[in-house]
Amino acid sequence: MSHTTYTDPSGYDDGTVSTALDQLRLAWLVAGDRTLADLMATRSYWLPVAGEVTNTNALLGHDGFVGMKTGSDEAAGGCLLFARRIHVDGRTRTVLGAVLGQRDGDFVQAALAAAKGLAASAAAAVRGRGQ
Repeated sequence: MSHTTYTDPSGYDDGTVSTALDQLRLAWLVAGDRTLADLMATRSYWLPVAGEVTNTNALLGHDGFVGMKTGSDEAAGGCLLFARRIHVDGRTRTVLGAVLGQRDGDFVQAALAAAKGLAASAAAAVRGRGQ
């Protein structure tokens, strides 16, 4: 992840920057960790100080989407790192994707729409290869 700098945990600091490719590298690692994958597939959870925290990924639980991470601000636009399970030749495959910089209307909604389109295209390509 040579094009990524994390300067704070929220991602709101202007010094936090990344690329789609670096985020996909991170997604690949996280998808292989059962604890993190389960956490990102959760619609909401209870944190002792914050109370209930709801995942803003409206795709979660629909059409095979099983995670990962939304994010948005004025500098970055709408962003979504996603995982979607698809079935190909009797096997389950996980398609990972990243959309960054979506600015059409509400940033989160724009990222969700872009991710849905990208996931459909990626799934069609994987199914077309039969792998």
